[in-house]
Amino acid sequence: MDDSHGLVLKNVHFGYNEQPVLYVNHLALPEKGMVFITGPSGAGKSTLLEGLGLMTNSFIPSPEGNSKFEVKSEEINPRQLWSSNSDSLSRIRREVFGFIFQSTNLMPNFTVGENIRMSADDEMNDDILKEKINNLLKTLSLPMSILDKAPYHISGGQKQRVAFARAMVSKFSIILADEPTGNLDYSNSINLIGILKNFIEAENKLAIIVTHHIELAKEFGDYMVKIEPGNHGVAVAKTEKIDH
Repeated sequence: MDDSHGLVLKNVHFGYNEQPVLYVNHLALPEKGMVFITGPSGAGKSTLLEGLGLMTNSFIPSPEGNSKFEVKSEEINPRQLWSSNSDSLSRIRREVFGFIFQSTNLMPNFTVGENIRMSADDEMNDDILKEKINNLLKTLSLPMSILDKAPYHISGGQKQRVAFARAMVSKFSIILADEPTGNLDYSNSINLIGILKNFIEAENKLAIIVTHHIELAKEFGDYMVKIEPGNHGVAVAKTEKIDH
């Protein structure tokens, strides 16, 4: 990895009700590329992803006070952000992250187009936004007519692709994806992750993806974060470079 990083963690635990379930000794992820989080079911893959994206209040700092959590070169204290209900928490999530969920999390009371536009930069020109959305639909093999439909009127595969479009249209530096192709067959999974990789490379962004498909990680990833069993039931995150 080079000297610039998208995310840096040192001596950090993640857990719930002060009970750690995952330990990160040192994690330094690049500003751009594809990083896959792998490990057995229940090991803590989603816990790590949600902690990185500040989606849950799961950060447990070291009692020694030597924990480090850095997002885009900005050192933060997630626990402090959560306890103060600070606008900074929303700002970081809004300005840094794009999210893709296995369940898609599309809002049923809004059209597909409205769901996608919700993630876009408020300051983006309407014509530029329209062009960007149209290009994303073409890239993701989605028809233009889908924009006026409600999410419950499209197929499961289309919903998943819309979830990708919604994340990719956002003003993100880092996309966090939790089993984003978990509901798709392997062929469609390869297709979608390949599209995401091309997009990430073209935009010089970072994607962090939870997957149970090791083959996907090896084919498309630059780095892999392995969640492995540790002492006293606390899993450990270890990073390795993927050689192609």
